[in-house]
Amino acid sequence: MNHNTTTEPETDIEDSNHTTHSAERSNSDWLAERKRELREVLEKKSKALSKQAQESLSQKLGRYHSALNKASESLESDSEEETAKITANLAEQIKSSADYIKNTPPEQLADQATERVRRAPFLALGAAVAVGFLAGRVICSARDESDTSN
Repeated sequence: MNHNTTTEPETDIEDSNHTTHSAERSNSDWLAERKRELREVLEKKSKALSKQAQESLSQKLGRYHSALNKASESLESDSEEETAKITANLAEQIKSSADYIKNTPPEQLADQATERVRRAPFLALGAAVAVGFLAGRVICSARDESDTSN
């Protein structure tokens, strides 16, 4: 009889440990499932946003291509053949860049950009500064033109 009284509390402790372990596993499984679901949602959203940015960039480059083609034709008619040729060349390079961006998966574009920055970080930094400077000049000149037209 003594033997039974001592095993019952041990059984209760074992059951309690098993229940606690089971609850911890249940919580852990629930958290792992939420983490997986959140990762899937974020991946889908990220892919959608990158695809949207990719399409937008491709369209903008297409508009630059058209504008440069018109400028090239105008330069040709003004007997500026050399400048027209350079402008037409630039327009074609922009068009092929737009096509490349449009037809390349966003993940591949990101991987290639990362690799180029790794290989030549100072060149990438210089290019970023140059693009920022040019964008600032374009924005300032556009603002100045709108101010003078008003």
